[in-house]
Amino acid sequence: MSHEEPITAPDPVMAFNQTAARLEPRPTQEEVSEVAALLHSLYPGSVTYRLAAPILLQGQARLETAAPLIAVLRTPTAPWKERQVAAWTLGWTEFDLKQQPAAIRALLDVLENRLPVDPGRYGRMLQRSLFSLSVGCAGSILLVVILSMLYFGQGRFHAWSGILMVLLAVGAWIGGLFGSLIYEDSRVDRVRATGVTALGRLHAPESVGALAKAALEPSQRVRTAAIPALRAVLRRLTPNHYGQLGAEAVPGLCRLLGQADEGLTLHLLEALEKVGDGRAVRPVEHLLSGVHTSLVRRTAERILPLLRERQQRENESQMLLRGASEPPAAPEHLLRPTYPGTPSNAPKQLLRPSTASKPAQAGEGDSH
Repeated sequence: MSHEEPITAPDPVMAFNQTAARLEPRPTQEEVSEVAALLHSLYPGSVTYRLAAPILLQGQARLETAAPLIAVLRTPTAPWKERQVAAWTLGWTEFDLKQQPAAIRALLDVLENRLPVDPGRYGRMLQRSLFSLSVGCAGSILLVVILSMLYFGQGRFHAWSGILMVLLAVGAWIGGLFGSLIYEDSRVDRVRATGVTALGRLHAPESVGALAKAALEPSQRVRTAAIPALRAVLRRLTPNHYGQLGAEAVPGLCRLLGQADEGLTLHLLEALEKVGDGRAVRPVEHLLSGVHTSLVRRTAERILPLLRERQQRENESQMLLRGASEPPAAPEHLLRPTYPGTPSNAPKQLLRPSTASKPAQAGEGDSH
């Protein structure tokens, strides 16, 4: 088969369903149609097409290597459609477990916008804004001509015609600039949302904090994808993950507690029972006083003792650490020396602590 010939199959949706049953979140028909349309828009000779097409069109469920897809995902200058298909494929297929950490890191970098910005983004925005400016200029000139014909002879309009032309042209340019910015952000968010779904299907515990943050994203596309992905990952958590998920995981779950529906709130409470620390005590206590269902309140009451016990252990551990790192006494503080066999009625003597390596001599003390 030539590298330029597209891969075909009688029924791509049927091929999808061969492997969809094992996935969580389950793919929707809209997702299948969107990815199929994206795939058919790619160049058949591209690496992304060659790796993704057998999965979409032939039901293949395993990749020999995910490295090319990870490379595409980490390349900001790659076409956004290829990056979206690459992210989707990483979440759909099975591949070498040794490559999963690299794939998860790449997906997290995409989700949290840690990759360099595509420099071509600004050029495209400039081109669109200049096109809008030219359209605005043409439109303003046409409008002024029409108004001049309708109101010919009224000098007042002619005095303002130049200002009107400038305002219309500048407005068109600013509108084109902001419209281009929104369009570029929407393309980035499409890739990020697909990455969110892939993280959920990879069941990566280390993605909990990022997914919880994504569930509160301003972008509706990312936010909508984050909720089912977070549910899928939370179900895989165990008590062994306590203290292993990063500093932002527990606060991220707690921020969602007051804003989620009952089902997600129960999932969050069960996850906090397994991995929550002392920082979760107050947010869970708020569930007892808020307007929540009896099931949510009972679950919160059940896990609070465990969270308080963990909080107490953490506080005790911090106190021990602070005690072990007490600074040495300052030179201006006086200390009373004790020696083995010193009688209780011996003259009292105070010494200054020595900062030198050898002990202070007896004559150097200040007697009182």
